[in-house]
Amino acid sequence: MGIKLGNGKWATKEDELLAYRVIEGKYFNRSFDFARSSTTTRVNKDGYIEDVPSDTARIDFADSVDGALLTEPASTNLITYPISFADDYWTKSGASIEPDSSTAGSELVTNNDFEDGSNDWDLESGWSIVGEKARYDASISGNTIRQLMSSIAVGKTIKLQFDISDVEVGKSAFLKIEINGIPEILLNYTLLSEGTHTYYHTITSGLDRVNFVPITSSTGGAFSIDNISVKEVQGFEAPKEIPVANGEELVTNGDMELDSDWTDYFTPTTNERSGVRAHTGTYSRHIVGNDTYDGIKQDGIAMAQNSTYVCSAWVYVESGTVTMQVRATDTFHIIGSSSSASWVKLSGHFTSNSATLNQRVAFICDGAGGEFYVDDVSVKEATSYSGGGLEREAYKLVEDTSTGEHSLASSVITVTGSADHYQSLFIKTAERTKIGLREAQNSGKYATFDLLNEVVMDENGLTAHISKLAGCWYRIDYGCNSNVWTTMKMKVHLLDDTYTTGSPSSHSYTGSGKGLYIAYAQLEEGSYASSLMLPVTEGSTTSRVADACTGSGTAQDFKDYNASGVLYAEIAANSDDGTTSRYISINDGAFNDFIQLLYLNTSNTIRAQLYVGGVMQVRIDHVVTDTTVFHKTAFRWYGNTTTAADGRFSLWIDGAMVESEDVSGLTIASGTLTTMDFDYLNGTQNFYGKTRALEVLPYMSDTEMSLLTSP
Repeated sequence: MGIKLGNGKWATKEDELLAYRVIEGKYFNRSFDFARSSTTTRVNKDGYIEDVPSDTARIDFADSVDGALLTEPASTNLITYPISFADDYWTKSGASIEPDSSTAGSELVTNNDFEDGSNDWDLESGWSIVGEKARYDASISGNTIRQLMSSIAVGKTIKLQFDISDVEVGKSAFLKIEINGIPEILLNYTLLSEGTHTYYHTITSGLDRVNFVPITSSTGGAFSIDNISVKEVQGFEAPKEIPVANGEELVTNGDMELDSDWTDYFTPTTNERSGVRAHTGTYSRHIVGNDTYDGIKQDGIAMAQNSTYVCSAWVYVESGTVTMQVRATDTFHIIGSSSSASWVKLSGHFTSNSATLNQRVAFICDGAGGEFYVDDVSVKEATSYSGGGLEREAYKLVEDTSTGEHSLASSVITVTGSADHYQSLFIKTAERTKIGLREAQNSGKYATFDLLNEVVMDENGLTAHISKLAGCWYRIDYGCNSNVWTTMKMKVHLLDDTYTTGSPSSHSYTGSGKGLYIAYAQLEEGSYASSLMLPVTEGSTTSRVADACTGSGTAQDFKDYNASGVLYAEIAANSDDGTTSRYISINDGAFNDFIQLLYLNTSNTIRAQLYVGGVMQVRIDHVVTDTTVFHKTAFRWYGNTTTAADGRFSLWIDGAMVESEDVSGLTIASGTLTTMDFDYLNGTQNFYGKTRALEVLPYMSDTEMSLLTSP
């Protein structure tokens, strides 16, 4: 028997994809070489998204119970904040983004109800404490009430809540809210009525204070504020698994039992082994700093480029805030922060994109110094990309009570003109079950979806899709052409039960606080919505390098198939783009003799062809209904005979011979074919698609061919 791949028998490791031959009942390795110099994602057996390390083939289970090899071209997610929908990158209209309030951390504001008067607050002119509330008398515009507080790192989400009361008759509270001195604006000047106000915000430059900045105007007057609360919150569980690390420990003396290996970072007053506190064992590391960045570090941690690492540590804070950072490039990746006077575990994972080994773990003071202890520090390479639970990176899109549209829109995104682009989003129903996606900058193209019935309701762009994952999550997508424009905007529309058809921007309804869950937005140039691409740190686009799968077999493996045989593949195209040919070939390593199956650069066309001496001798084309669904396809050749009842060369698809040719006298010389590749030859016109099975077989009868290719 010839080389086999797949059929539910999968194994991958770095740089290799298992293929094999069976000879006299024994299995012999005939692996493909595999390359992709970036991390990526797949849908795993459990139906969740999972990270895949660089140079590792993806066996994807999105639409295959037994798995399919997924190969894709390079692509880029043009959305720079695909996770943090609470960020200002996303504009909310008649709607808000809510994280999981049950995950709220400790209160960061002290004396938040003003029972201790003005203690812990800085009040400028125009502010005073009256009746255990902060009162603004509207005498001076722009003067603030402010509290400095323990910092929260970039990328974290906070919940800010406060009560407005005693508003001057005929006016409103006219407020801007800042969360650091840069400043980072949480709320730009907005008229607020009496009542409780809640805002969620993803931090982009750091949080170390809360400033309330009022304006006196014809609409903005005097008011009181009370019960000010700031807490860190997390998202809901998303359809993406957290990696697990059981590999070698890369940190030296992470348990702090030795008085070594941890050096000063900047200029801490104290960096010592201490027995005063310990999470486990006898000792921890005690640090006292007087300024921002004072702390400890460990250099020279051997982390490989494009590998994922799971990091953790336990910290106890006496004063201030401590942040754990890991350097994988010239900048730091933040693992977590704490201000708690108890042992708190900081944990997270990241992917190194640095080619150097000068990696660093550091624990530093945020703000004006502090005192803390560190123990049980760990950095390990991920050994499994699932099993660690689900990422908390989903959020709820919630309509307000206004009448109109209820939506979420990205910032304006630069795109390539006259090119197809696809938008995609992960969705889970809550009180709402209908949603729309729309290009809102220029074309207005859209698609709408009914998640309850798992159908596309309406579309006026490129083909829309809805696919189901685990945990009641769905991925929805649709495409549109940018035409003459070079900008796009992704817009998400909540739709109520009365919606049936038409642009979601034209559908108006009165909201009632209902919503649904969203995660992981993607906009990319291309003919389909490719696998999810997420950044290590948000704020820039994220790219995936193309897959390359080549080099299985030797001349010995193909010696019985030069004259006759069968090339069988159960395959599906990623898209029917009508412009790109995608090849699987058995060849001589040069452009002389080769046998190929391919998707042609003509809509929904499968081709089988054979070249001898660099000249095309046989070419058979057949049009199917849809190349993006799986077809069992086989090319049979029999070139070294003078008679063949059904044609020496035939193409079989899904149980039937669909086309044949009878060309006599052709033969490929013995020993000519040497290798099998997922491309035309030498890395050109790669096969990008899904492969459940691939096999080289001896010449088969019509009955055998029908059985081989029957669905």
